Amino acid sequence: MKRFKSNLAIILAMAMVITSFAFVGVFAEDPPTEPPAPTVEAPEPVEGLHAYSSLNGIVLLWDIPAEDKKPDGYLVNGKDVGIPDTYKGKYRADIGGLEEGQGIAGTVIAYNLDGEEKVPSKSKSDGNYAVQTIRYRVKIKKSGTLKAHGGRGPSSTYVRKGEFVDCYGFGGGKYIFERDGSIFYCNKSRTSKRTCVYNSGRTYNNLEAEFFVNAKNISSSTNRLVWVNTYTQTLYMFEGSRGNWHCVLYDKCSTGKAASPTPTGVSGQKTIWKKIAKRHGIKYWSPFSEINSIHSKKSKWKMGAPKSNGCVRNYINNAYKVYTECPIGTTVLIY
Repeated sequence: MKRFKSNLAIILAMAMVITSFAFVGVFAEDPPTEPPAPTVEAPEPVEGLHAYSSLNGIVLLWDIPAEDKKPDGYLVNGKDVGIPDTYKGKYRADIGGLEEGQGIAGTVIAYNLDGEEKVPSKSKSDGNYAVQTIRYRVKIKKSGTLKAHGGRGPSSTYVRKGEFVDCYGFGGGKYIFERDGSIFYCNKSRTSKRTCVYNSGRTYNNLEAEFFVNAKNISSSTNRLVWVNTYTQTLYMFEGSRGNWHCVLYDKCSTGKAASPTPTGVSGQKTIWKKIAKRHGIKYWSPFSEINSIHSKKSKWKMGAPKSNGCVRNYINNAYKVYTECPIGTTVLIY
């Protein structure tokens, strides 16, 4: 009996040991892992993106999202701009380095940061062109060498009889053109078969006008500024000051035809120096040179094409606004 009890005790002890090992085994397994960190979500796609023409570039504007939906930053054409400046309730980014009239597409991608990784949203893109001026295409009647009047290119250039040259300005009876980085003057008497290259079907809107004149850093001795864009045949009037001009008027006009262009000079900047209420049956003259003026039009004259003898023709209401609101001393930019 004693032997049986001894064996039973041994058996019970062994069972307890085995059970304890099993019990310990259950609780000795690896502790459960932490739940995975939430994945960083991509922000909402960029909305309201549009490209506006400016000086030697374009300006991109897009909507500012609600505070809880703002991304960590933006990529503009692949460049990380973080959170860019705002303009009239929109984000703004400038893309420069373009030639006059050169186009580019602006791509904006919103992203959120996951550590050092960027989690982007689907992008939307829009393109536009840098602001242009009119071209006067003239045919050379006589071969010869022209001397440069500025620029970083050659000191002279040779023009051939029968050659066509595209000129961007006119002043002092001479067409102005650029070649190989230098500026040259060509006497009007040396040319023939003159035509204009313009696009009245295009109109830079008020924002584009502001971007252009503010980027160009134009000043005026008054709180008004006038820009005549010869390429689109549009007159703009601004109020404000250098770098802070606001467009208050824009409408179609008519500048000088190819044989008698509206004078620009090299810089394109003129100044209103006189006021004439009526002349030759036409009202509201604001002269910006000895013989050229901003004024109203005759009823039969059409707007939106270069048809004048050098003046800038306008609808009567627009001519009246310039006449009454732009004092003597106001800068006039012909470009």
